Amino acid sequence: MTMASTVVTAACLTAGAYFFIRNLRMLMDEGRLRDHLTTRPSGQAWVGKFGLERAVSLNKKLFLPAGCVIALVVFGVGVRALIVMLQGT
Repeated sequence: MTMASTVVTAACLTAGAYFFIRNLRMLMDEGRLRDHLTTRPSGQAWVGKFGLERAVSLNKKLFLPAGCVIALVVFGVGVRALIVMLQGT
């Protein structure tokens, strides 16, 4: 078990959990999503391109659910790496 594998495992677990919770909170609270889209530079680009209502709709129907799936996959990779690491000791 190397230090690099420990860091990668911790990063996968932390990032997966963080982004899943963040995306889920935005899916459940439209006000939080609107705030994110109007204050963040990347969100402002989407609002400038599609308008606020269309950007909110795209995020709720496409991007946030896909982000939740990706975050769960990253978290799963971290769990798998943790299991392999613990079995190796």
